[in-house]
Amino acid sequence: MDLQETLTTIATSGVVTGFLVFGARTWFKAGLDSHYKKKLQAITHDYDKKIRDLNHHYDEKLAKFNEQITIQSDHRKADFDRKIHDFTLYSTKRHEVYPELFKQMYKIHYELTNLETKSFFPKSIVNSKDKLILCLKEMGVTFNERFILQIDEVYAKHQNSGTFYVVLQVLLKEHFNSEIARLFNDLENFYRGNLLYLSDKVADEADRLIYGMGYLIAPTIAPHLMGKVDENLLRQEIDDRFIGFKEILKKELTVGDYSNLNNNP
Repeated sequence: MDLQETLTTIATSGVVTGFLVFGARTWFKAGLDSHYKKKLQAITHDYDKKIRDLNHHYDEKLAKFNEQITIQSDHRKADFDRKIHDFTLYSTKRHEVYPELFKQMYKIHYELTNLETKSFFPKSIVNSKDKLILCLKEMGVTFNERFILQIDEVYAKHQNSGTFYVVLQVLLKEHFNSEIARLFNDLENFYRGNLLYLSDKVADEADRLIYGMGYLIAPTIAPHLMGKVDENLLRQEIDDRFIGFKEILKKELTVGDYSNLNNNP
Protein backbone atom coordinates (compact mmCIF):
# COMPACT_ATOMS: atom_id res chain seq x y z
CA MET A 1 0.00 0.00 0.00
CA ASP A 2 1.51 3.27 -1.09
CA LEU A 3 1.49 6.42 0.95
CA GLN A 4 -1.58 7.91 -0.70
CA GLU A 5 -3.71 4.88 0.04
CA THR A 6 -2.46 4.87 3.60
CA LEU A 7 -3.39 8.49 4.05
CA THR A 8 -6.75 7.93 2.46
CA THR A 9 -7.41 4.97 4.77
CA ILE A 10 -6.37 6.98 7.78
CA ALA A 11 -8.53 9.90 6.74
CA THR A 12 -11.48 7.64 6.09
CA SER A 13 -10.99 5.92 9.45
CA GLY A 14 -10.82 9.31 11.19
CA VAL A 15 -14.01 10.46 9.56
CA VAL A 16 -15.78 7.25 10.48
CA THR A 17 -14.43 7.43 13.99
CA GLY A 18 -15.56 11.03 14.24
CA PHE A 19 -19.03 10.12 13.09
CA LEU A 20 -19.11 7.26 15.54
CA VAL A 21 -17.96 9.46 18.38
CA PHE A 22 -20.44 12.18 17.44
CA GLY A 23 -23.21 9.61 17.16
CA ALA A 24 -22.27 8.08 20.49
CA ARG A 25 -22.20 11.46 22.14
CA THR A 26 -25.53 12.39 20.60
CA TRP A 27 -27.05 9.08 21.66
CA PHE A 28 -25.59 9.35 25.15
CA LYS A 29 -26.77 12.93 25.52
CA ALA A 30 -30.26 12.02 24.28
CA GLY A 31 -30.39 9.08 26.66
CA LEU A 32 -29.19 11.24 29.51
CA ASP A 33 -31.73 13.93 28.67
CA SER A 34 -34.47 11.33 28.51
CA HIS A 35 -33.37 9.87 31.84
CA TYR A 36 -33.37 13.21 33.61
CA LYS A 37 -36.61 14.20 31.92
CA LYS A 38 -38.27 11.04 33.20
CA LYS A 39 -36.66 11.60 36.59
CA LEU A 40 -37.89 15.20 36.65
CA GLN A 41 -41.35 14.09 35.56
CA ALA A 42 -41.40 11.48 38.34
CA ILE A 43 -40.24 14.05 40.89
CA THR A 44 -42.78 16.58 39.62
CA HIS A 45 -45.54 13.98 39.69
CA ASP A 46 -44.60 12.93 43.20
CA TYR A 47 -44.42 16.57 44.32
CA ASP A 48 -47.78 17.35 42.74
CA LYS A 49 -49.26 14.31 44.44
CA LYS A 50 -47.89 15.36 47.81
CA ILE A 51 -49.20 18.90 47.25
CA ARG A 52 -52.62 17.51 46.32
CA ASP A 53 -52.62 15.20 49.35
CA LEU A 54 -51.50 18.04 51.58
CA ASN A 55 -54.14 20.36 50.17
CA HIS A 56 -56.76 17.66 50.63
CA HIS A 57 -55.62 17.13 54.22
CA TYR A 58 -55.80 20.83 55.00
CA ASP A 59 -59.09 21.16 53.14
CA GLU A 60 -60.52 18.43 55.37
CA LYS A 61 -59.12 20.07 58.49
CA LEU A 62 -60.38 23.47 57.35
CA ALA A 63 -63.81 22.01 56.62
CA LYS A 64 -63.93 20.42 60.09
CA PHE A 65 -62.71 23.67 61.65
CA ASN A 66 -65.35 25.67 59.80
CA GLU A 67 -67.96 23.11 60.84
CA GLN A 68 -66.93 23.49 64.48
CA ILE A 69 -66.94 27.28 64.14
CA THR A 70 -70.42 27.13 62.62
CA ILE A 71 -71.65 24.83 65.40
CA GLN A 72 -70.14 27.06 68.09
CA SER A 73 -71.53 30.14 66.36
CA ASP A 74 -74.99 28.57 66.18
CA HIS A 75 -74.79 27.58 69.83
CA ARG A 76 -73.68 31.05 70.86
CA LYS A 77 -76.36 32.67 68.74
CA ALA A 78 -79.02 30.35 70.16
CA ASP A 79 -77.76 31.06 73.68
CA PHE A 80 -77.71 34.81 73.04
CA ASP A 81 -81.18 34.68 71.48
CA ARG A 82 -82.43 32.75 74.51
CA LYS A 83 -80.93 35.34 76.86
CA ILE A 84 -82.44 38.17 74.83
CA HIS A 85 -85.81 36.42 74.89
CA ASP A 86 -85.61 35.74 78.62
CA PHE A 87 -84.41 39.25 79.37
CA THR A 88 -87.15 40.75 77.21
CA LEU A 89 -89.75 38.87 79.23
CA TYR A 90 -88.00 39.88 82.46
CA SER A 91 -87.71 43.51 81.38
CA THR A 92 -91.34 43.61 80.25
CA LYS A 93 -92.44 42.26 83.62
CA ARG A 94 -90.27 44.82 85.41
CA HIS A 95 -91.88 47.60 83.37
CA GLU A 96 -95.23 46.37 84.65
CA VAL A 97 -94.15 45.90 88.26
CA TYR A 98 -92.30 49.18 88.86
CA PRO A 99 -95.17 51.56 87.98
CA GLU A 100 -97.68 49.46 89.93
CA LEU A 101 -95.35 49.28 92.94
CA PHE A 102 -94.84 53.03 92.94
CA LYS A 103 -98.57 53.61 92.45
CA GLN A 104 -99.51 51.50 95.47
CA MET A 105 -96.76 52.93 97.64
CA TYR A 106 -97.54 56.52 96.74
CA LYS A 107 -101.25 55.94 97.33
CA ILE A 108 -100.50 54.93 100.92
CA HIS A 109 -98.06 57.79 101.33
CA TYR A 110 -100.69 60.24 100.11
CA GLU A 111 -103.38 58.81 102.39
CA LEU A 112 -101.09 58.96 105.43
CA THR A 113 -100.06 62.52 104.63
CA ASN A 114 -103.66 63.64 104.35
CA LEU A 115 -105.14 61.47 107.10
CA GLU A 116 -105.73 64.32 109.54
CA THR A 117 -107.19 66.61 106.88
CA LYS A 118 -109.38 63.87 105.47
CA SER A 119 -110.78 63.08 108.92
CA PHE A 120 -111.94 66.64 109.53
CA PHE A 121 -115.32 67.85 108.24
CA PRO A 122 -116.98 71.24 108.81
CA LYS A 123 -119.94 71.39 111.19
CA SER A 124 -122.28 72.17 108.29
CA ILE A 125 -121.70 68.60 107.12
CA VAL A 126 -121.32 66.61 110.32
CA ASN A 127 -124.41 68.13 111.85
CA SER A 128 -126.35 65.96 109.41
CA LYS A 129 -125.61 62.23 109.36
CA ASP A 130 -127.05 61.92 105.85
CA LYS A 131 -124.83 64.73 104.56
CA LEU A 132 -121.78 63.14 106.13
CA ILE A 133 -122.52 59.73 104.65
CA LEU A 134 -123.15 61.27 101.22
CA CYS A 135 -119.90 63.20 101.42
CA LEU A 136 -117.96 60.10 102.46
CA LYS A 137 -119.41 58.12 99.56
CA GLU A 138 -118.46 60.89 97.14
CA MET A 139 -114.92 60.66 98.51
CA GLY A 140 -114.88 56.95 97.67
CA VAL A 141 -114.76 55.80 101.27
CA THR A 142 -115.48 52.10 101.72
CA PHE A 143 -118.61 51.39 103.71
CA ASN A 144 -119.41 48.21 105.56
CA GLU A 145 -122.06 47.26 108.08
CA ARG A 146 -119.74 47.78 111.03
CA PHE A 147 -118.79 51.31 109.94
CA ILE A 148 -122.44 52.30 109.43
CA LEU A 149 -123.34 50.98 112.88
CA GLN A 150 -120.45 52.93 114.41
CA ILE A 151 -121.65 56.16 112.75
CA ASP A 152 -125.19 55.54 113.96
CA GLU A 153 -123.90 54.93 117.48
CA VAL A 154 -121.85 58.16 117.55
CA TYR A 155 -124.80 60.22 116.39
CA ALA A 156 -127.17 58.50 118.80
CA LYS A 157 -124.92 58.85 121.83
CA HIS A 158 -122.84 61.97 121.24
CA GLN A 159 -124.53 64.32 118.78
CA ASN A 160 -125.86 66.54 121.53
CA SER A 161 -122.74 66.34 123.69
CA GLY A 162 -119.68 68.54 123.70
CA THR A 163 -117.46 65.63 122.65
CA PHE A 164 -119.43 64.84 119.48
CA TYR A 165 -117.00 66.34 116.97
CA VAL A 166 -113.96 64.82 118.66
CA VAL A 167 -115.54 61.36 118.91
CA LEU A 168 -116.70 61.51 115.29
CA GLN A 169 -113.28 62.62 114.08
CA VAL A 170 -111.60 59.79 115.98
CA LEU A 171 -114.03 57.30 114.41
CA LEU A 172 -113.41 58.61 110.91
CA LYS A 173 -109.66 58.64 111.45
CA GLU A 174 -109.69 55.04 112.69
CA HIS A 175 -111.77 53.97 109.69
CA PHE A 176 -109.53 55.76 107.23
CA ASN A 177 -106.51 54.26 108.92
CA SER A 178 -108.02 50.78 108.62
CA GLU A 179 -108.51 51.43 104.90
CA ILE A 180 -104.87 52.44 104.65
CA ALA A 181 -103.96 49.24 106.51
CA ARG A 182 -105.88 47.26 103.88
CA LEU A 183 -103.98 49.08 101.13
CA PHE A 184 -100.77 48.33 103.00
CA ASN A 185 -101.62 44.63 103.13
CA ASP A 186 -102.22 44.64 99.37
CA LEU A 187 -98.94 46.50 98.84
CA GLU A 188 -96.98 44.08 100.98
CA ASN A 189 -98.40 41.09 99.09
CA PHE A 190 -97.60 42.73 95.75
CA TYR A 191 -94.09 43.65 96.89
CA ARG A 192 -93.28 40.17 98.17
CA GLY A 193 -94.86 38.52 95.16
CA ASN A 194 -92.75 40.52 92.70
CA LEU A 195 -89.50 40.80 94.62
CA LEU A 196 -87.77 38.71 91.95
CA TYR A 197 -88.23 41.49 89.39
CA LEU A 198 -86.82 44.27 91.56
CA SER A 199 -83.19 45.29 91.44
CA ASP A 200 -81.36 45.12 94.76
CA LYS A 201 -81.31 48.90 94.94
CA VAL A 202 -85.05 49.23 94.32
CA ALA A 203 -85.87 46.40 96.72
CA ASP A 204 -83.76 47.94 99.50
CA GLU A 205 -85.29 51.39 99.06
CA ALA A 206 -88.83 50.02 98.76
CA ASP A 207 -88.33 47.97 101.91
CA ARG A 208 -87.32 51.04 103.91
CA LEU A 209 -90.28 53.05 102.64
CA ILE A 210 -92.85 50.29 103.06
CA TYR A 211 -92.00 49.50 106.65
CA GLY A 212 -91.55 53.17 107.50
CA MET A 213 -95.11 53.79 106.32
CA GLY A 214 -96.23 50.60 108.05
CA TYR A 215 -94.96 51.98 111.35
CA LEU A 216 -97.03 55.15 110.82
CA ILE A 217 -100.13 53.03 110.20
CA ALA A 218 -99.57 50.75 113.17
CA PRO A 219 -96.28 50.54 115.12
CA THR A 220 -96.73 46.78 115.46
CA ILE A 221 -96.16 46.42 111.70
CA ALA A 222 -92.54 47.50 112.21
CA PRO A 223 -91.76 46.55 115.83
CA HIS A 224 -88.04 47.09 115.27
CA LEU A 225 -88.78 50.84 115.01
CA MET A 226 -90.92 51.10 118.17
CA GLY A 227 -89.49 53.58 120.63
CA LYS A 228 -86.56 54.36 118.34
CA VAL A 229 -87.95 56.94 115.94
CA ASP A 230 -89.65 60.29 116.04
CA GLU A 231 -92.82 60.16 113.92
CA ASN A 232 -92.35 63.67 112.53
CA LEU A 233 -88.77 62.92 111.54
CA LEU A 234 -89.88 59.60 110.05
CA ARG A 235 -92.56 61.36 107.97
CA GLN A 236 -89.98 63.83 106.68
CA GLU A 237 -87.55 61.04 105.87
CA ILE A 238 -90.27 59.18 103.95
CA ASP A 239 -91.10 62.35 102.01
CA ASP A 240 -87.44 62.79 101.06
CA ARG A 241 -86.93 59.13 100.20
CA PHE A 242 -89.94 59.08 97.88
CA ILE A 243 -88.27 61.70 95.69
CA GLY A 244 -85.10 59.60 95.37
CA PHE A 245 -87.09 56.39 94.96
CA LYS A 246 -89.01 57.84 92.03
CA GLU A 247 -85.75 58.83 90.30
CA ILE A 248 -84.28 55.36 90.83
CA LEU A 249 -87.31 53.74 89.21
CA LYS A 250 -87.29 56.18 86.29
CA LYS A 251 -83.58 55.58 85.66
CA GLU A 252 -83.88 51.80 85.70
CA LEU A 253 -86.94 51.85 83.43
CA THR A 254 -85.27 54.25 81.00
CA VAL A 255 -81.77 52.80 80.87
CA GLY A 256 -82.47 49.18 81.67
CA ASP A 257 -80.31 46.62 83.45
CA TYR A 258 -78.42 44.33 81.02
CA SER A 259 -76.08 42.78 83.56
CA ASN A 260 -78.10 39.55 83.52
CA LEU A 261 -77.12 38.96 79.90
CA ASN A 262 -73.50 38.64 80.96
CA ASN A 263 -73.94 37.04 84.36
CA ASN A 264 -76.52 34.36 83.63
CA PRO A 265 -75.17 30.96 82.46
